[in-house]
Amino acid sequence: MSGEGVARGTSDPFGALASPLEPVVPDAGFALRLRTRVKTALSLPRGVEPMTDTALTDTAMTDTAMTDTAMAETPTTRSSVGPAGFPRPGAVPYLAVADARAAIAWYVDAFGAVLAGEPYVMDDDRIGHAELVMGGGTIYLADAFDELGYTAPEPGRTPVSLMLPVDDTDAVLERVRAAGGRVEREPYDDYGQRNASLYDPFGHRWMLAGPAPGAPDPDVEPIRHGDVGYASWWSPDMEKAARFYADVLGWEYAEHEPGSPGRRITNLSQPRGLWQDDSVETGAGTLLLAYAVDNLEAAVRAVREAGGQAQDPVTEERRVVAHCADDQGLRFFLYAPEPGEVRPAANGSVPGDLGYITMEVRDSDRARAFYDAVLGYGSSEGSVEDGWQIDEARPMTGMAGGRAGAVVPMWKVTDVAAAIRRVRAAGGTAGEPDQRPYGMLADCHDDQGAHFYLGDT
Repeated sequence: MSGEGVARGTSDPFGALASPLEPVVPDAGFALRLRTRVKTALSLPRGVEPMTDTALTDTAMTDTAMTDTAMAETPTTRSSVGPAGFPRPGAVPYLAVADARAAIAWYVDAFGAVLAGEPYVMDDDRIGHAELVMGGGTIYLADAFDELGYTAPEPGRTPVSLMLPVDDTDAVLERVRAAGGRVEREPYDDYGQRNASLYDPFGHRWMLAGPAPGAPDPDVEPIRHGDVGYASWWSPDMEKAARFYADVLGWEYAEHEPGSPGRRITNLSQPRGLWQDDSVETGAGTLLLAYAVDNLEAAVRAVREAGGQAQDPVTEERRVVAHCADDQGLRFFLYAPEPGEVRPAANGSVPGDLGYITMEVRDSDRARAFYDAVLGYGSSEGSVEDGWQIDEARPMTGMAGGRAGAVVPMWKVTDVAAAIRRVRAAGGTAGEPDQRPYGMLADCHDDQGAHFYLGDT
């Protein structure tokens, strides 16, 4: 607030507001533009919105008031519409057609457009304004008004092409063909898109752009080097563990292979397994992690060079894996991911998922150096003594030093209190829930003494 509007020499800075105000005659051009906009807005059909407030502000501005700051408030952004992300349109297309009613019906049938509100019908029964939602945006159209110079394009002659993002270029083009459109160019792949061009029956040229066959889904992130693509819970008594975690987490199972000492957990978002292992290293139970790596042979060499142990890669259940241990004896796997394998969610996606990983190690400095050398892990200091957050890992991973050496999972649940009751009813132990900044957490052990957490992150 500037001091120019404050009465000089007064102790009340708002006293000037009580002074009589003299009306100001507005700029004639601005008054005309504003009156026109109001009349236009009032004439639109119910449910149809006029131009945005930003547009009104721009209209009201004089050339001298159009500052760099005001222009910077209209950023150029990219939408998520289309196979590769299309630029946000700088203007809404407003089409003139010879028969607006027929054009609306055609765009609905051929392009899957949706009519927004009721068209505005003029006194002479021509459509003065209609809006269609398609391709993640909106277009306007109206009947041609030749007497005003607002004319429809001549057949095959138009200075403007309209690009329309679609989910399936071939399917849309077939609907266009069946509806009487003229195909100018059959589908072709270019720049990672499936393209085609056509003229509609009203003279407008359209360019279709959809995802190319086999193109990756832009909304799906591929797995990265160092992500935990597979994890398995190893227990001294697999059958007992299977019953416990079915009761507590709702896990469902299938055999890996006939006679295999393990089961697949089938109702989670990522591949997970349950295995029989009564070795001394496993103790009451632990989580074994399988890390995806870009180059399996190079990763095996990195394990050995960093002081760990790594067996030569072998094929197990259609995956090429290498059994490894770090330089403090903590076991893990390396594997080569398959094409199209999806990156795990940071904190799990469905109840029972692996929501967080805590790596308990004796010497955190050595462990951080080892996993940085093998997987490129960076780390940042955590909120507890000798606790560390592993950067960019999926699922989210922490490291705790001064421990015996194990991997402790946090299983995702929707109701921690209810899950605690299930743990106790199934013969396990569970502490009281603890509210953390990221969600509710409970420290638990199963009925064989294996350590785990429950969380609703």
